[in-house]
Amino acid sequence: MTLISLIGEPCREIARLDYEADRNTVDKNEKSSLKVKAIDDSGNEIPDLVFHWHVAPETANGTPASTDSLGAEGSFTHQVITFDGKIINSKGGTCRVYAVTRTEDTAHYSIEMKLNP
Repeated sequence: MTLISLIGEPCREIARLDYEADRNTVDKNEKSSLKVKAIDDSGNEIPDLVFHWHVAPETANGTPASTDSLGAEGSFTHQVITFDGKIINSKGGTCRVYAVTRTEDTAHYSIEMKLNP
């Protein structure tokens, strides 16, 4: 039996987040699938980070959500769901969707979404 410990491993800082979207232009009530990867200074993916999806409205708004246990996969819907469950269709325009991890402030990395009216 071999025992392996990662206690001595240095912490890897996030150099960037790479985003993928199955589409960046979303029609009303439609969804786009999203993926995010954290990349270190050497260009290697940093696995097993937990992400939470957010939206920063510019001229429109929508609803992001995680679709896997770590949040590396998500979705963005061209509608807003209020705290009481009411659905509000957003007007056309743009917003930015971004994933945040607890290890670092990653909110400045984002992907632009165009919303059709």
